Amino acid sequence: MDLEAGTISVWRSIRAHGDTKTNRSRRTLKLPEIAVDALQGQRERQARERVEARELWHEYGLVFTTSVGTGYESHNLRRVNSSATGLSAISGLSLHQYVSS
Repeated sequence: MDLEAGTISVWRSIRAHGDTKTNRSRRTLKLPEIAVDALQGQRERQARERVEARELWHEYGLVFTTSVGTGYESHNLRRVNSSATGLSAISGLSLHQYVSS
C-alpha cells in the first residue's frame, strides 16, 4: 500500500487453504481519496495500538489487525465493529466485500 501515491497492490490473499492469487490476477489499483483518508486514519490508530501493546505487538505489515498486530481470522473479522477497523469511513462499502468465506 502506498498512501502517498494513493495505490494498493494486491499480490496475494491469505486464506486457510493457501494463496489464491495467480500471476495474472495481481494488480495495483488507484484508490479513491475517501479510501486513502480512511486508510491513513487506520494507520494512525494502529500506531497507537502498537505503542499500547508494547512487547506483545507482532509486526506482520498488515493493514487491519488485532490489538496486538496479528491478522484476523475471517470469522473473527465479521464480529468486529466496522468502525473499529476504519471500514465505516469508506461509504458505500460493506464488510462482506472485504471478507469472503
